[in-house]
Amino acid sequence: RVSGIWICCAVKGRVMADSADIIEDEDVDDEGLPKRLVAAVLDAVGSANVAALDALLNPLHPADIADLLEQIDQRDRATLLFLWRDGIDGEILSELGDDLRSEVIDLLGPAELAEAVRDLESDDVVDLVEDLGLDQQGQVLDALEAGNRVAVEKALAYPDESAGRLMQMEVVRAPSHWTVGQTIDFLRASDDLPEQFYHVILVDPRMKPVGYVTLGRLLGTPRLIHLTELMEDSFRTFRVDQDEEEVAYAFNQYHLISAPVVDEDDRLVGVITIDDAMIVLDDEHDEDILRLAGVDAESSLTDKVIATTKRRFPWLAVNLVTAIFASLIISLFEDTIA
Repeated sequence: RVSGIWICCAVKGRVMADSADIIEDEDVDDEGLPKRLVAAVLDAVGSANVAALDALLNPLHPADIADLLEQIDQRDRATLLFLWRDGIDGEILSELGDDLRSEVIDLLGPAELAEAVRDLESDDVVDLVEDLGLDQQGQVLDALEAGNRVAVEKALAYPDESAGRLMQMEVVRAPSHWTVGQTIDFLRASDDLPEQFYHVILVDPRMKPVGYVTLGRLLGTPRLIHLTELMEDSFRTFRVDQDEEEVAYAFNQYHLISAPVVDEDDRLVGVITIDDAMIVLDDEHDEDILRLAGVDAESSLTDKVIATTKRRFPWLAVNLVTAIFASLIISLFEDTIA
């Protein structure tokens, strides 16, 4: 029995060492992944080696795992998800393209899906479900706790590509009359703070934001100073129905890190952070480049043939018409060419 345990530990250690060598390989492909990684993952999938998959995939960033899932075919992807279903989390789902995300959600069971989306913030869940079909939206919403589900459904009620869809509802706020000491004590006593935030938003008694204070100034100021003395000049708000392109432009133009979102009564309902704004800018840039090339901005390598054909048909039809027209012109000069 001792010998068997020693052999198992030795084999597992060798697998982890080999996996570390592959992950640290400096020779990468166009997706930024080590070139040997995809082949190693496919070998592990073919041999149903869950330990090897854990060693290969656990150290990777969710975006890299999403890229890897896009590079393998549908059958290998289904087998990988069956073997490694406990490893798929909400961040990986958020990084996938719409069609591939829909496929992966179908392959996950209700328990795995609930575990995957449990720790996501509201804006990430909205981004995850807004392009899914009604059945799959229901699957994800059913996996959420009651409070989170209400927040996501409220966000989905806002117009597409609006600030309301972009914002997260987990907001750190404090009354504008508080001091630095009161605010720090409140933050330390809170057990439901967002994992990442940059400002404490100051609100008046009617829940209208009047300014914000950066965490750096908050922590570097004596306790008796009032928060209103530390407010940033860059403060601005966005309406829930404001176009997300306008929001992203303002973030880029005025070097914002985060900004509160208000409803029609100017009451605080959420906050937009720079990472979400930069994603919008990147998407708009990509769409412009793809349109210049005559390619649908919604296209992806993982799209099904029928979906790709529908999206590209208008452009292909134009090309076909122009090609026929060119051939007719050439036929008029057939004798000259001969």
